Parts: sequence; C-alpha cells; structure tokens
Amino acid sequence: GTRPNWARQSTVSGLVFGDAGMPYLDALSESGFGGLFETGERYLATARRVRPQARFAALFCNGGPKSAGSVEHSHVQITAREDRHFAYAEEIARRCPPDYWERLHRAHAQAGLTIRWSECPAWVNLAPLKERDITVLSADLRSGAQSTYRIWRALARSGTRDFTLAAILAPGYVAGEGATPRFARWPNVVWRFVDRGDPEVRHGDIGAMELFASAVVANDPYGVAALLREAQP
Repeated sequence: GTRPNWARQSTVSGLVFGDAGMPYLDALSESGFGGLFETGERYLATARRVRPQARFAALFCNGGPKSAGSVEHSHVQITAREDRHFAYAEEIARRCPPDYWERLHRAHAQAGLTIRWSECPAWVNLAPLKERDITVLSADLRSGAQSTYRIWRALARSGTRDFTLAAILAPGYVAGEGATPRFARWPNVVWRFVDRGDPEVRHGDIGAMELFASAVVANDPYGVAALLREAQP
C-alpha cells in the first residue's frame, strides 16, 4: 500500500508499507522487499501526473531499532522535487565530472573492491560513511532491489542490524531522456547501503535523510525561543 507522508520532506512525499503479511523489515522475502520499491515507483509515477516537473527523486529505507528506524513496520519513503536533486546527488553533479560513476567503479575495481550481484555492478566503498558502505548501480528499481536485498541479507548474517538504504534516481530515468543535462551520464539508479553500527550504542546514529538529503531537525525554533523566554530571569 501507499499513502502521502504527513511529515512532508519535499514536493512529493509518500510512504510505501507492507500489509499484514509483511510487517517487519527483517522478515521480508526478496519479492516483498522488491515490492516495496516497485510500489514506490508506481506512487512516484502517479504523483508526477499532478506535478510533472518533480523529476529529482529518491527512495529511502531505514532498518533497525535506533533513531532512524522510528517506525517498526516495513516501509519505504518516496521523495521528489522540482528544482534540484537532494544534497548528496547535487554535490556530486556540481563538483565531479559527468562520468563520475564510471570512474569510481573503475577505481574500486583496481583496488579489488568490486562485486557483482545479478546484473548490477557494485563495490564496497573504500572511504565508508559508516561501518559497511556499499554502492550498487542498476538499470531499474526492480533489479537493483533484488541485488541490494541479497547484499543486505549476506551482511545481516555477519552482524549488520541497523542500516540505511537510499535509491537515488537519475532525472532521465524518472522523466525521460534529456530531463537534466548535468545528470545525463548517471546510472538510472544509484543505491547506497550503509551499516549504521551496533544498535546497542545509542550515540552517533544517523538516518537516510542526514546521509543523502538534509539534516532532520525535530525541534521548532519558535518553541525553543519561547522556552528560553520563559526561563529568563
């Protein structure tokens, strides 16, 4: 199922969630996991009938009991906007050459860090954001979700419990060829899987929005100002 996300993060902001037969992320089958992302893609396509310029899109998933996994049931967040991509993608597009992902793949191949799951090239990042950090490139969400699921389950068998996953969509994949020239040579979908560490260690947790979009601030600055005014001597 899908619905809009009341905690809006962008022009298009939705949730995909499993039914009663697939309530927990850790218990998902490969088809159930892929179904979340395929349903998210359908939600995005439907939303773009109303907002066709919303071509900068990403799908996020947080797994585990720490702060980034505030909702226990299995779900994926869909975000898309019209004016620019999210912070992680925009920084790469602004600072790096058009063939950045090709170069990065070759560099990791030379370093002996590439792997291949199904038809998707992948590598273990030489400079990880957190404990275990894997990049997967895919032609579509279906094949990428399949490869990423298998990578996740392999890592889970050796200790990964908390993770963040982002599927960053090229504007051309969302809206068609030529949608945004600066992303013209990007893979259709760039996946980032990041192991966020031991869930028993409560400090230093981060989620998908902090890693790939923008900081999540839970406090209202007006509320903080009111609190301090009341505390003034």
